[in-house]
Amino acid sequence: MMKTLASNIVTLQQNIMSFQHETRSSIHNFEKQMGQLALSVGKLEAQMNGKLPSQALNLKENVSVITL
Repeated sequence: MMKTLASNIVTLQQNIMSFQHETRSSIHNFEKQMGQLALSVGKLEAQMNGKLPSQALNLKENVSVITL
């Protein structure tokens, strides 16, 4: 009985360590992706002169009329 309990505790400790490692790895990957997303958004904002696509754009500024 004590051997089984000790074995279960060791297994539990190993599982906890594995879970912690996987969690840290996932958080690291998430932080990296968020950094990449922030960089992409920054580039997009620069291209759109400070306006995101979800914001209303004044298209009249970009329109030219040619009369024949």
